[in-house]
Amino acid sequence: MAVNPSIQLGTSGNWAIKEDNLLAYKQLGNKFFDREFDFSRGTTATFVGRNGFIQESGLNGTEIVTNGDFATDSDWSKTNATISNGLATITVTNGGYSAINQSITYATGKEYIITAQVQGLSGSSGKQIKFQDRGNNTGGLNIANGLITLDETLQNIEISWTANSNSDIIVISRSSNSGDYSFTIDNVSIKEIQLDVPRIDFTDDPTGHLLLEPQSTNLLTYSEDFNQWSKLNGGTGSLPIVTSNNSTSPDGTQNADKIIFNKGNATSNSDYSLIRLDYGGSDINGTSSVYLKSDVNINIEISSDDISYKTISVTTNWNRFEVSDATSDRLSMGLRGTEPSNSSATIYAWGAQLEQNSFSTSYIPTEGSIKTRLADAAFGSGSSDLINSTEGVLYAEIASLTDFSGSISINDATVSNRIELGFTSSSRAIIYMEVGGVLQVYERPAVSDITSFYKIAFKWKLNDFSLHINGNKVATSSNGVTPSANTFNNLSFNGFYSNNFFGKTKCIAVFKEALTDEELECLTTI
Repeated sequence: MAVNPSIQLGTSGNWAIKEDNLLAYKQLGNKFFDREFDFSRGTTATFVGRNGFIQESGLNGTEIVTNGDFATDSDWSKTNATISNGLATITVTNGGYSAINQSITYATGKEYIITAQVQGLSGSSGKQIKFQDRGNNTGGLNIANGLITLDETLQNIEISWTANSNSDIIVISRSSNSGDYSFTIDNVSIKEIQLDVPRIDFTDDPTGHLLLEPQSTNLLTYSEDFNQWSKLNGGTGSLPIVTSNNSTSPDGTQNADKIIFNKGNATSNSDYSLIRLDYGGSDINGTSSVYLKSDVNINIEISSDDISYKTISVTTNWNRFEVSDATSDRLSMGLRGTEPSNSSATIYAWGAQLEQNSFSTSYIPTEGSIKTRLADAAFGSGSSDLINSTEGVLYAEIASLTDFSGSISINDATVSNRIELGFTSSSRAIIYMEVGGVLQVYERPAVSDITSFYKIAFKWKLNDFSLHINGNKVATSSNGVTPSANTFNNLSFNGFYSNNFFGKTKCIAVFKEALTDEELECLTTI
């Protein structure tokens, strides 16, 4: 999917700023122009929206279910089912067929997602129901064969699939279980998924930034349903008590679980109350993370391997806590031994994740199986008539995700002619320029924290090169050549020297003329 950014550049109202949540470069005149980046990912992904809630990218805002909250007794066909008090109740007698359904118009080949809340009532414990797209799969949608096992807690259901006909019917029905039982359904929603959609993320950033991340997999199969986790106790400790969907989570809905720990007398590490979920594979060099809050400030422990526990301070606000370990194979939370000093704790938990990375990436929700978010890719902007190869300025306001980000580059699609700008390990910025395969500029100035935003500008001109960061000139060179005219023809979020750029971007701009030191100072000053 193409990204059409809008940037205003220049002095006296022309300098680079971000507008309308998207990024590129232009000037109110004839020096700079809007250009589109092509964007791809191939999966949905989450981000923090302007409202502060975690959202999923790619969801079309148009709801295609009518009366999904069952506010009225209308729009649904019912077989042994009723609608009242904002709920649909389905009653099965002697294993007979019971269902509700609604005609839905889909587009063939498009991805869709259905979400709903289901709760078992009398006789339903252990019984299975199915969400079925009649035109696509008479056996149920593609999550555990479409089957959902009922219990008496409120379950949040999320299923995605590809439509294969223009007019299908979504059916919510029982599977072939004998006996008498009943269950309720509420908040049914179906929306189209657009996979290749960029994310404008507002995490700790009121103005927003483009978020580009590497591929990652959440190895924990139940990221929100903590009733599916193992509950452990020892000594005088008690089993943790989990209440599902007890509190509003960071995504703004009531789907966070309440967990109560009590480790008893706590005279040794044999006294404990823990909850944990293994991923079932061999030990990995990984990072576990989870969103937690509490009614009062309190300490608990988390671990990524059940060996090296880390004491964390849970507050009355949602925070994401993480712990990394070379032998990660699970996420554990709870109270153990004499530390923390409190013998009991009540917390609220949501959004657990274990990934084979040295740092946490954006949240990947799971509902019974592991899930992978593919890497973001932005590429394909620029042309030789818009990028001046003989002189100019490459400007970016960027931050790294961790101690290495890759680079943004101007190039001719080869390694021989390129300018790369980004971050490397050991908290260093990098500028790298080759012309005709010959190195012209290579600078790695130290910066304090590459996960913070920096304004970086590199000027190139025959025998006149300089690098400016946050208002300071940090490197110069008066010896070097530039490419011949019409050499550079591409601006992209990937480089040959240090790989694709994964990080946060507020602005990227290419100037067709070399700017003065005063202009560069103005451009890069925080």
